[in-house]
Amino acid sequence: MNSHQIRSIVAAFVAILVLTALLLLIPKTPLVIAGYLFSVLGIIEFFGSLVYLAGSTKKDYLVNTSFPYTTRGYASAALFFSILVAALEYFDVWTMKTGWFIFIQILFVAGLIVMLLMLSSGKELIENVGDNVAVKYSNWKLLLADVEAVLAKTAPESGKDVSAVRDAVKYADPMSHPALDGLEQEIRGSIARLAKLAEEKKASEITALCVQIQNQIKDRASRLKSLK
Repeated sequence: MNSHQIRSIVAAFVAILVLTALLLLIPKTPLVIAGYLFSVLGIIEFFGSLVYLAGSTKKDYLVNTSFPYTTRGYASAALFFSILVAALEYFDVWTMKTGWFIFIQILFVAGLIVMLLMLSSGKELIENVGDNVAVKYSNWKLLLADVEAVLAKTAPESGKDVSAVRDAVKYADPMSHPALDGLEQEIRGSIARLAKLAEEKKASEITALCVQIQNQIKDRASRLKSLK
């Protein structure tokens, strides 16, 4: 547990303590007690979401910021409604039936649960998309590493040709698309052949293959542009 989580827990304890002190100053009718309990629930929900956010990783922090905003709305509604109804009863202006009060508060809770479920589903979807993007991005970066490894063992007379391939891979869009899987597999195969030719120092064949790979990368770029 980090310091931000500890501060959130302490803040929740203080808020409940203040609310409890307020309860001790007024008559404890069933309506007031029910309002107190739902207000405590709202405080726990809000500060609990802050604890959850404080424990987030860099990967999911941005997505998790939506949870405190949602629980804050519920906590504010529950607390304001409870104070309003208790004040009206305390000053003999109007008294709501406890059953109706509890029913409305349960509607607030139900709305919160629906929102949290929607946020959780959206978070899972976003994380899955993010993971897929990371895989596609890293696959192309690994391809660049393969080309740089080939360049490192290429003879000087073929260095310019392989460097051109390295630059083509380096400055290409690292993102991919399922429709490009076949072409990208061909590029990987071409680079694997290039590595073999570099070991055999076949300069003329290296030059021809480097031109072919660059054309494949250009073809990939044009197809990728049309798919966006």
